[in-house]
Amino acid sequence: MIRPLEYCETVSHVNASIDTIDHRILELIALRETFIRKRKELAESSRTELGANIPPTSATLYGPSTPLNYAQAERQFRDILEKQLKDQQHDSHEQ
Repeated sequence: MIRPLEYCETVSHVNASIDTIDHRILELIALRETFIRKRKELAESSRTELGANIPPTSATLYGPSTPLNYAQAERQFRDILEKQLKDQQHDSHEQ
């Protein structure tokens, strides 16, 4: 559950909200990839149905180009999560 900040009374409340946000981001990235695959399938089938021998373009397969590479963003996000987890574990051992 993402608790509104004004209702976060303990560190565990904040951590639980951060964990929920992180998991939702990963779920949305996975969902986006599913939609990209579906768009690619539909683009392929529409070219086949028309009998056209048109090579796919990046716009056809992936939509408008974007400077953000989502696979790279996901890797970076996972790296950040892993570092935070290691830092939390290190901090808990020090206490």
